Amino acid sequence: MRAFRVTAPGALELVELEPPTPGPGEIVLQVEAALTCGTDLKLFRRGHPKMPFPTRIGHEFAGRVIAAGEGARFSVGEPVMSVHTAPCGDCFLCEADQENLCDEAMRSMTLGGFAEQLLLPAPVVERNAFPKPDHLPYEHAAFLEPLSCCVQGIQDIGLRAGETVVVLGAGPIGLFHQQLARAAGASKVVMVGRREPRLQAARDLGADLVIDEQAGSREETVAAVLDATDGRGADVVIECVGQPEGWELAIDFARKGGRVLWFGGCKPGTEVRVDTKRVHYDQITLMGIFHFAPRAVAEARRLLVEGELDIAAMLSGTMPLDELPQALDLIGRGAGVKYALLP
Repeated sequence: MRAFRVTAPGALELVELEPPTPGPGEIVLQVEAALTCGTDLKLFRRGHPKMPFPTRIGHEFAGRVIAAGEGARFSVGEPVMSVHTAPCGDCFLCEADQENLCDEAMRSMTLGGFAEQLLLPAPVVERNAFPKPDHLPYEHAAFLEPLSCCVQGIQDIGLRAGETVVVLGAGPIGLFHQQLARAAGASKVVMVGRREPRLQAARDLGADLVIDEQAGSREETVAAVLDATDGRGADVVIECVGQPEGWELAIDFARKGGRVLWFGGCKPGTEVRVDTKRVHYDQITLMGIFHFAPRAVAEARRLLVEGELDIAAMLSGTMPLDELPQALDLIGRGAGVKYALLP
């Protein structure tokens, strides 16, 4: 089978590998769709602390079972939508209802969606893989993983109906948070971002106000957010850029007593400067978020299956597997939101 792997920063190669053989509880998928992701771009450009080189690439996928190990929950021929990890369910963090932080989840991680076939380990099959209904296209079902991450963030920040929300970053993650905030009953959703195609996507998806961060200074951007929130700032700010300056800017958007979700992952070793007086006396809650728990995956699947989100607007095009380098180049330049590779 053909599969892409990254051997060093900037070194992406398409190789021939032996097809996988499933063990007990495992399944092998024929990959029908795999999506580009900002994490894949980071891995390709600079490496990733959770994914040492050389490594297969691609973790947002959906496919059809072509081989099943003894005792597996799926049979050959079944269409499947899945994420790429699963928690153990037994450790301290799992028992503390923080399954998204389970160390075993990282050890069970399966990468390699940009390939013709993919082996899903038994823990993933057991806890975080689901039948894909016929009405849901494979390229839409592949959104299960990124949507699960966003659902986890919305659940943990405790977004409530009637609250005002500012989303910083109009990439796919930001656009998902915009839609989820609306679905949760937010009274106003403001998108702050860059690059006109993505800003237009935010408008098309129903943002109450879209602010082009590059159209003015930082002070002017903050003033526009304050003006849009009756001078108070937002109840909830969701940062989806993954840059230190974005983490800092998000605090400026929050009202007294507001909550900031730092969703975007910054480069390891980076630091941010925080106005301690503002955080302390204005009682700002700052929350990091990582990965997803099974409850978030189940809710993300429900949203996809029941059609509660506009997935078509998130998909900028489809390409054959060979064109992964071109797809990564496009998302790296902000040309589109996500692309589906169809092996």
